Amino acid sequence: KELTRKQLQDVCSALELCLSEAIQLALNPAQPQNDEEQAAIEAQLDEALKVMRAVAILANDILHTCHSNPPETLQSIATLLHDHCILALEDLPEVQDPVVKLCCSWWELKAPGRENYVPQSLPYLLVRANTSGRAMDVKACYTMREGFTMLDFEDPCIEDIKRLLLQSAMHPAFLHKPEGRKFVACIFGMDISLVSDLTAVIKNQIPSGRKSALDAYGEIIFRAWKDSVGSATQFEIENTCILFLMQAALVAASPPLNAALRQVLNGLHSQKRVAGVDAMLLRLYRPILFRALTAANAAVRRNSLLVLLDAFPLRDPDTDAEEQDELMTQQFAALSECMADECPLVRAAAVAGAAQVLNNYWEIIPAAATAT
Repeated sequence: KELTRKQLQDVCSALELCLSEAIQLALNPAQPQNDEEQAAIEAQLDEALKVMRAVAILANDILHTCHSNPPETLQSIATLLHDHCILALEDLPEVQDPVVKLCCSWWELKAPGRENYVPQSLPYLLVRANTSGRAMDVKACYTMREGFTMLDFEDPCIEDIKRLLLQSAMHPAFLHKPEGRKFVACIFGMDISLVSDLTAVIKNQIPSGRKSALDAYGEIIFRAWKDSVGSATQFEIENTCILFLMQAALVAASPPLNAALRQVLNGLHSQKRVAGVDAMLLRLYRPILFRALTAANAAVRRNSLLVLLDAFPLRDPDTDAEEQDELMTQQFAALSECMADECPLVRAAAVAGAAQVLNNYWEIIPAAATAT
């Protein structure tokens, strides 16, 4: 039998009283005068922690019963737990975990005042996920992703959370799990200032990154770009992150580094069927790629050729047929010039690439290109 509203309020009032006493005892313990008093105080502290844990669990159960209309006293309990039983208690997960679970439930159920329960629960979630690497902890961060947008990233006190967010962007647990990759993509949109910081993190991870990590970053960047369509953040992602990767791939100092950068960029190249991707790739590549294909440095020419083959065909579906044919002809002309390059490595890559292009794209090759 379910409790009436009046009975729920009475239960919450009793829980609030017990909780207040337990918090007072835990945060302001008496000073022992001897060993006997020390043992008694430790027993009281242990009992107080058990009360906090029990109240958090019961409060969560009551919240799920009330859903979006919890009693005011339940909100008072949640506030006490959030303010005094997460960051104020050091390394006591038996209490902190159920308290944070209550805060997350409050957010997920969109109960009144949910924004009041994110300031301390979010840092705890990040620390726990980065420490444990457990799938459930990574998933909890993703579940609370919208809560991070409520934080003031211009506040100097936010630096610790920013550091934890950037740490998440390089943590294997986040890169290997779908919810983790989605969460890292969301970090791009939390504040525009994070785009350059995340770009630096990805830049540092690429040279030594495994294929799975490089693929993960490609997916993350694409998702972040797609989720920010039409915003200032999307412009920042294109011109700070994606353009940097493109330029770095063109001038990479070694073939392995070029391959690693292209592996990340393939996260975008493979999504050409998504609206806007083709136009974005052309817009960013056009000013730099064709110039790099004629660079004096043979390594740069080879890098650029491999990038062109990965991104082929560069096109904008919104332009007319004549302009698209001109662009295709320009790409085939560049490929033809590479097949006659003075460097054997460039020629070899061009011949292999030409065979691949002819096999896959014969039907869309302009007549002007086949005529030559």
